[in-house]
Amino acid sequence: MLKPILVCGPNRGGSTALMALLTSDARVAADQIHPFENCLLTYCLKLALLQSRFDRPGAWNIGQMLNFGDSEFGAYPYRPSAPAGTPPSAVLGQPTEAEWFRGLWQTIAEYIRRRRPGAAWYAEKVPSWVPTYAGSDLGATTIYLFRDPRDIFLSANALMKKLDYYSFGRKPQDDDTAYAREFASAYLMLFENYRSHLNKPGSILLRYEDLARDAQAVSGVLNEKLGLCVNIAGMNRTPQSHRTSASLASSIERWRREGLPPGVEGTLMDGLDEAIGSLGYAPARAEPGMPKIDCTRRQDVAGLQHNSHGRFADVTEEGLEIIPEGDDFSIWLPEWHLDASQVHECWLTVRARIGTHCSVYWDSGQGFGEEESIHQPFFPADHWQIIRFGVARRAKWAGTIHRIRFDLCNGGAISPYRRIYLRSVRLIR
Repeated sequence: MLKPILVCGPNRGGSTALMALLTSDARVAADQIHPFENCLLTYCLKLALLQSRFDRPGAWNIGQMLNFGDSEFGAYPYRPSAPAGTPPSAVLGQPTEAEWFRGLWQTIAEYIRRRRPGAAWYAEKVPSWVPTYAGSDLGATTIYLFRDPRDIFLSANALMKKLDYYSFGRKPQDDDTAYAREFASAYLMLFENYRSHLNKPGSILLRYEDLARDAQAVSGVLNEKLGLCVNIAGMNRTPQSHRTSASLASSIERWRREGLPPGVEGTLMDGLDEAIGSLGYAPARAEPGMPKIDCTRRQDVAGLQHNSHGRFADVTEEGLEIIPEGDDFSIWLPEWHLDASQVHECWLTVRARIGTHCSVYWDSGQGFGEEESIHQPFFPADHWQIIRFGVARRAKWAGTIHRIRFDLCNGGAISPYRRIYLRSVRLIR
């Protein structure tokens, strides 16, 4: 079967240049035109994963399926309930997510090979959740492409200004710090999912800066590891309109030369200090950071408390392993006595196959209550997710915050995958 090459990186992180390089080998199938974003594999996977969303509020229903004119789509909406004692053979059931995905991808792969008879690989830009499901199952190789997030921030803003439109997650009402939070959460999700695949076969780390400085050397590595024959001349297919620097080399460490807008560097470091250090980028200017809990560190986890609806099982490189034993599991942070005006968001890095929602409650002197809470939907999954709570948008987030409580992955049916993994808790200014 056609071998996928997944290019997993942030917007403005060099993914277009890398796709141009990969497709310089005629055996690598993909759209040959900018911006190289025909996402057939991601589409197949999303269709397959919808099967787990049958019982969520507002789920696509059987009436919509039978209505030819209805253009919405969702999980297969029919789950017959068999009386006790019914033999398994009496119910057909349906394929698993993995079986759906393999079948859909086989159809696409056969189509691609008819269009490109000599193709041996298929390359696609993918979001950070895709490699968790598509990697080993299809024999895919994932190239995790990173760039200094401070340079990405400047590059994205420069391109939006150049083309006079909002994109890359920035909305018209966002100021620079609001956009920094939006961007940092997406980058952190990419980093956390990369970190979980760091030492696994089929994962390659590539930094934009290395590609920019020596594309020939990077080409040699890709040719050796993947069996390709790429040519750096292919990178010239990236149009000038896509660029905001005179050359790839001159785009490196532009944050040092241009500087970041006020407040942006601190916001980025609240979410990305660990990623910046782990990926080998220069540290930021010394600036006090917001409190956080790294759940891979036993000394940090020691400050957490939980209720009787679950227990802490272990602390590993993956984070804090939690076994819920009821339908209302909660944890409490240490008493930090925060100035509410200094914290705009609370972030959880979570991986779990249970639950329908996560919540935050805070005590500003009157105890925990519904007026001092936010509830966010949660979609059970095998990949890491960033759950964001925009606390500063609530009127009751004011004064001194004495305690913060998180309800993790509550709601939904009992699942055999009764584990929650909590990697970190971050406060974002």
